[in-house]
Amino acid sequence: VSEAQKELMTVYHKPCFFLMEAAYPTDEADGDLSDWALQMEADRKRIKNSDIQVCAAWGRLVRLDGTTQIVNLAGLVCGLYAKAAVQESIGKTRAEAGFGIPKTKLLELLPAEMDNSIIELLDLAGYLTFREYDGLDDFYVYHTKMMSPDGSDFRYAEDVRVKNKIIRETRKEGLLLLNDDIDLEDVQGELETRAKFMFVPLQRMIDAKEISSAEITVPEGQAETILEDETMRVKIRYVSRGYIREVEVDLGRAQPSE
Repeated sequence: VSEAQKELMTVYHKPCFFLMEAAYPTDEADGDLSDWALQMEADRKRIKNSDIQVCAAWGRLVRLDGTTQIVNLAGLVCGLYAKAAVQESIGKTRAEAGFGIPKTKLLELLPAEMDNSIIELLDLAGYLTFREYDGLDDFYVYHTKMMSPDGSDFRYAEDVRVKNKIIRETRKEGLLLLNDDIDLEDVQGELETRAKFMFVPLQRMIDAKEISSAEITVPEGQAETILEDETMRVKIRYVSRGYIREVEVDLGRAQPSE
């Protein structure tokens, strides 16, 4: 799948990520999932692709006809992505975001032995998981982790979705510049003028709060190469949105004011 993803990107110019289902744990000993989770962690280290996501969460889901079925929750994840903006985490817990899965629809997370320690181990390993929070009523995606290499800028689905949208939208504008003629007496100025067209979709994403900021520049020195390779080169850099992954409270008593 990783090879297919790379081919789609490099050959067919189709940036996308794949959501896959992990196999349900069946060999747990005496209800202990620790060995299984450690094996999942070891298996994950062989995959280093920020465009692949693996859902390691299962639950008892209420079907439309009222019956229940044990399923991998990747289907629910797809539904959440469909209604989320590209920069929006589907793990957002704010009620109006609508990403919580009510317990009338998802009766329980399975296996029953999947406690928070196992969920956190899988999360740290790079799997997408679901969890409950004390004080909230619904089930939530914990973090939208990707199978990215260590140190990657694209560890979460919202990072990858934004990156892929930038690729798609700026490529559309770049295609409209093909076979333009330019003044060879002012190559830098001509290329910078055309680069402004490629900035238009970036500005739209800034206005929509999908990214925080962006810039597009034309590297110097292309006056010497444009006659040889007839290639316009631009550099795009953007600042993503920031995310609150954890909340830490420092609580203490204060002295009364005099």
